[in-house]
Amino acid sequence: MAQLLQHSDYLVRWHAADLVGNSQYFHQYHWVRALGDHFADELSKPELPTHYQDDLILAFGKTGDVRAVPLLTQLKKRRLDMAGFVAGLCLERVYGIPG
Repeated sequence: MAQLLQHSDYLVRWHAADLVGNSQYFHQYHWVRALGDHFADELSKPELPTHYQDDLILAFGKTGDVRAVPLLTQLKKRRLDMAGFVAGLCLERVYGIPG
């Protein structure tokens, strides 16, 4: 997964992030926490497509990395669809922050 998240084609990175973001309880596995740096690095790039950025935020949140909390909070407020709902669930289940 880490190799896919570093692929030169951003569409490959997008699909990899989507897989992590759609998974359940990834934060429970110790190897996933190392992915947090990859997501933080990717999210620091300017001008990411909005849906790609949102998928990255959800995937970042699933890693259990506390750096994702402000991004998840913003996503939850900004998106009133399933992405916002999942961001709220991630905040509750992974970080213990009431939605």
